[in-house]
Order: sequence, then structure tokens, then C-alpha cells
Amino acid sequence: MSIARQFLTLVLSASPPEAGSTFPKSITVTATPRNAAHVVVSRSVTWQVSDPLVASVTPLSDRVARITALTPGECNVTATVDGVTSTPLHIVSH
Repeated sequence: MSIARQFLTLVLSASPPEAGSTFPKSITVTATPRNAAHVVVSRSVTWQVSDPLVASVTPLSDRVARITALTPGECNVTATVDGVTSTPLHIVSH
């Protein structure tokens, strides 16, 4: 028996940080899960950040999170829905 994955794609998009802001700087990211028919579906997202010393992630709703830069550096942010993980969103903070 084979079981097909329910989700074909999981796309992350980010809003730009506020101009002139100082640490902690933050952006809002949105995960958009789509099924095999490319229809957006409503599912809870689990967020991960590769280096919690550089940035933190705070879920704001089922599909939206705030990424806050804590120190200068680089990290990746991913979202996971039903075992499908997004392509990493690379974050660089100065």
C-alpha cells in the first residue's frame, strides 16, 4: 500500500522589516500550504529556526509567524505541515 503525500507545496513569504528599526528586528512570515490540486488548505504550521541564538520564531496564527533577529548572524527558517517541510528561508541580520 502506498500513501501519497497530501501536500504538494509549502511556500514561505516574508514582509520586509520596518525601516530604521534597531535590534530586535523582526519580519512576519506566512506559510501557504497547497494540496495536489494547488488549492490553499488550512492547516497548522510548525516553525523551526536553525540557530536560536540568532533569531526566534513566534507563531501568530495557524500560518503566520514573527521572526525576530536577536543578534547579528545568519540562520534558516522553515515551516512544516503534515510532515512536509518548506524550502528554507535564509535570514541575515546585521
